[in-house]
Amino acid sequence: LYCCTHRARGTAGTATAASFATRIRMSQVVKSQDSSKINELEAKKILEKIHSSDWVIALDERGRHYSSPAIAKELEGWRELGKDVVFIVGGANGLAPELLERADQQLSLSSLTFPHYLVRVLIAETLYRAWSISIGHPYHRQ
Repeated sequence: LYCCTHRARGTAGTATAASFATRIRMSQVVKSQDSSKINELEAKKILEKIHSSDWVIALDERGRHYSSPAIAKELEGWRELGKDVVFIVGGANGLAPELLERADQQLSLSSLTFPHYLVRVLIAETLYRAWSISIGHPYHRQ
């Protein structure tokens, strides 16, 4: 049972929810893989893309939790750095230790686990909300 206080806009959310409901009902055998090898390969690929001058933010469940107004203040600070900001999202096994060490900050969106495509939406919405707060747009929780 899923209850919410508003109607869904468009079909993307409804289709995604239905997809997860189908996954729950399906019984599949998943082949286990060596998670340390996978993390090592993911870390190598990610580190190749990051420049030494980048400000790196690792999205990790053990990272710091921020409110929307606090993220707005962080956004202002990131802008003042004059660096490219890179958000790193880990795979199913989280981030390799070398990625966490490379990160300048660790941020947690939630203690829950989300698929990558949803994390992209959450980060985009979080940054949009932070930007709108930083330019003085009314924030309903203040």
